[in-house]
Amino acid sequence: MLRLNRNNLFDFVRLYAALQVFIHHGAIHLNFPILLVLDNFLIFPGVPIFFALSGFLVTISWINRSKEGWQSYASSRIARIFPGLWASVLFCWILTIFFGEAKFSLSLKGIGWLIMQGSIFQYYNPLELRDFGVGVVNGSLWTIPVELEFYVLLPILLTFLISIKKYKKLFFAFFFLFIVFMSFGIEEFLNKSIQFGDGITPSKGPLFLKLINTSVIPYLGQFAFGASFVLLLKKFGQNKTSNLLVILGGSLALLVNNVELSVYAYKILNNLSIAAIFVGIGLIRTVLKLSMDISYGIYLYHMPIANLLIVVFKDNKDPQIIILYFLITMILSIISWTIVEKPNILRNQRILT
Repeated sequence: MLRLNRNNLFDFVRLYAALQVFIHHGAIHLNFPILLVLDNFLIFPGVPIFFALSGFLVTISWINRSKEGWQSYASSRIARIFPGLWASVLFCWILTIFFGEAKFSLSLKGIGWLIMQGSIFQYYNPLELRDFGVGVVNGSLWTIPVELEFYVLLPILLTFLISIKKYKKLFFAFFFLFIVFMSFGIEEFLNKSIQFGDGITPSKGPLFLKLINTSVIPYLGQFAFGASFVLLLKKFGQNKTSNLLVILGGSLALLVNNVELSVYAYKILNNLSIAAIFVGIGLIRTVLKLSMDISYGIYLYHMPIANLLIVVFKDNKDPQIIILYFLITMILSIISWTIVEKPNILRNQRILT
């Protein structure tokens, strides 16, 4: 059983990652400038941080719940992901009905799109919605099936590795390196092979490559970095692991920014640096607490709100758009946590205890 002190900074790290995505997406799609100080503070990309945190925290969750079987582990993951997702998807569907896409949204194809958005097929984006906002109602949802695939794959891989008796450490090291080099290699290949769209224009490339790109495969390395840090936690404990990871991440950050590396080497070491820094920071013990964990809500609602503002204001660059973007997203995130996410998490905990 691995226990983390509840007084840690993981909620703050998740909030940082969500704000990074939120602010940069807003700047791109709503065309507002980011203050230099804020831009420098948000220099680390949010998605790799989320994936590394998932690798670390979900691995701990599986280790702690594995003796109880799949039910405990699966129900905890479902309670965290799907209620908030379903509320967000329903919100997006209602937006399309009231802001110009009612004919499509109320059709059988529109209902099919709604169901797929709430399942694991969020990458489906019909042509009928290409003229709504940026061309994708909620493009951030592409990470949901990636996360879910990792949740399923993790217990299978760990069970397999635990079953190996002879040369376990050597095989684990080889397997870890294989996953890291394979996934980042595939990601680099896909970046060169697929011409990514801008929402209005779909991405171009073979269908099987686009499906791989929306799967967990290119991002397994980011999850693997986070998952591997659990070994350090088990060996050294929370405080020492935090110090080791922050030092490792900081040292790698200096290396990748001051030494000329190949694109492939830079990609691997930079992702390892990000994973180490933010898992290390998350492990820091603190008396600071967030009363609400709105990071998931920010992630779910910021792009629908950006699209809504684009549809309503069109080419208007009035500063009120920026205010509305921040205000409405934050309000919906708070509502999501208070009414949808937190009650379902607590309900799941009561059922399992």
